[in-house]
Amino acid sequence: MTIFNQLSKLMVVMGILFVLGAGFALYKIQDGYDSLQAFSAAQNVVLKYNEQGKLLDRGKPEVAQKILRLFTEDWGYPVVESELDPNDLLVNTASEYM
Repeated sequence: MTIFNQLSKLMVVMGILFVLGAGFALYKIQDGYDSLQAFSAAQNVVLKYNEQGKLLDRGKPEVAQKILRLFTEDWGYPVVESELDPNDLLVNTASEYM
């Protein structure tokens, strides 16, 4: 019976350590997001969109689409379309930093 007692105590301690580690990781991830947001605001880099909400490059949506295809199809870079938001012009997500 003592071996099961020791194992159960060890499992409780391991569970607590896991939860604490996950909390610390979440804290550091949020810290990184905040840092990226501050960097983006300081640089004031913005994307341009046309009236239909299409991403522009040098004033042309076709050029921007070619660049997006290059990233996604040729290089395999994961671009999340929902992050390319015409209502949020500030470059502050991984897809926008492409």
